[in-house]
Amino acid sequence: MARRVRKSRAENIRWNQMIEALRLMNFGLNNIRLYPPTHSEVVGALKRLSETLGPILEEQDDVGFGFMDELLYIEGSMSIEETVANQMLVDRFSRCRVKYLTLMKGVSLEDLSVLFQILNAESLKPTGVTPAEQLGLRASRPSTSSRPRSTTSPARPRAASARPSTTGTCGPSTPCGWPRTG
Repeated sequence: MARRVRKSRAENIRWNQMIEALRLMNFGLNNIRLYPPTHSEVVGALKRLSETLGPILEEQDDVGFGFMDELLYIEGSMSIEETVANQMLVDRFSRCRVKYLTLMKGVSLEDLSVLFQILNAESLKPTGVTPAEQLGLRASRPSTSSRPRSTTSPARPRAASARPSTTGTCGPSTPCGWPRTG
């Protein structure tokens, strides 16, 4: 019989914040499907998501969610209970060909909005270009943003990974989804 591992109070709080972030992602994706990106419902949902992610990202540099084989992974841990509770979100990310999403410290509302717009477009009509590649194409366009562009370290995949070999990040030092192959 397997023993249940006890979590500290801080781990339980972090877990609950991550579950709330998942629910807000689902709410945000629903809103961006119904309203234009600048609508108050969309902006409000993204602000709540950003506020929920804030304390999590103060403790660690990033937070990761996996959507593989119709299961939800939170920070690398498979969660059957949360998969059932968030099945719509897991299905949506699977339909969009996203296997792993990492949000990094400093992710902006603009980054989240762009990410959700691309995921919404992909869920409505899949293209030959993966979401990670779409984010990379947007990031490579000339912009007035002063954010430096860099690639992630090869130690761990970091963000909208639509194919196992393509990863990216969503954070202040890299435009949302800046792709890296390898």
